[in-house]
Amino acid sequence: NIGDQGLQALAAGMTNTKLEELYLSGNLITAVGLRSMSDYFQSESCCLKTLNVLRNDFGDEGAVALADILMGNKSLTSLHFIPHQSGITNAGWAAFSKLLCDPSSIESTYLSNHNIGTIGEHIMKHNTPPNIRRYLDLNEHPHPAIHKILKSHSDLDMEPF
Repeated sequence: NIGDQGLQALAAGMTNTKLEELYLSGNLITAVGLRSMSDYFQSESCCLKTLNVLRNDFGDEGAVALADILMGNKSLTSLHFIPHQSGITNAGWAAFSKLLCDPSSIESTYLSNHNIGTIGEHIMKHNTPPNIRRYLDLNEHPHPAIHKILKSHSDLDMEPF
């Protein structure tokens, strides 16, 4: 059990690693520990594809922290956790929704995360809310940003194109 302090120490040493999978299951990690990974996930050298945080009750604060640190990340494709064990409510899912498709402007939608294919359980996907699943499905298409912009901005005038 490494907890938040252990994760903070781990995150400090992850610069320039070639790590592609990180399993942090059952380590009493909270939003504090998750936020400590921000610099790593925002770095150009981050090549992590899978983050497994199963059996950590990080709650909505942790979901918001994960969404924040993954904004702009280009490598992560899978974020695994069990929704009913993580303490996430609609507020936490809303943070993931905004991460995947921020509809506040066309530019924000364009800058949303288009790499992640799994958030939540990778086997029991029905535990992930339908709107999140739709965005994850769009991330599997070629040019997901275009699909998200067209779906999120129906008032977009396509006549000039």
